[in-house]
Amino acid sequence: MAVGDEKPLWDIAGELGEFAGDDLRWMVEPPLYWIVRHQGVPLPPIRGLSYLATNRFADSPFDETLVATPEQPSLIELLRELPGVCSVEPGYLRYFFRPPTVIAVLNRSAIN
Repeated sequence: MAVGDEKPLWDIAGELGEFAGDDLRWMVEPPLYWIVRHQGVPLPPIRGLSYLATNRFADSPFDETLVATPEQPSLIELLRELPGVCSVEPGYLRYFFRPPTVIAVLNRSAIN
């Protein structure tokens, strides 16, 4: 992109924004979503956590479960201690719109 060729940026709510200032504040706040990589049994229910989806892969012994922690982010530490859990990583995901492009930000990496 050439200097002066910048187009307005629209966030998921359809509001005009930029990639600077307050719009990136969410990247330094505790994440609401986590990706839990585990093997063997499904994750047990933990009060305060929401299990959103689980991916099962034919070529891997591991499952990946997307977990939301809207109330108590500290509950993620309980997941780390469960048998079969290999890793727990923050799952940042936010969409930005710069017509005609959609930009998804996942784990602080931009994907066009």
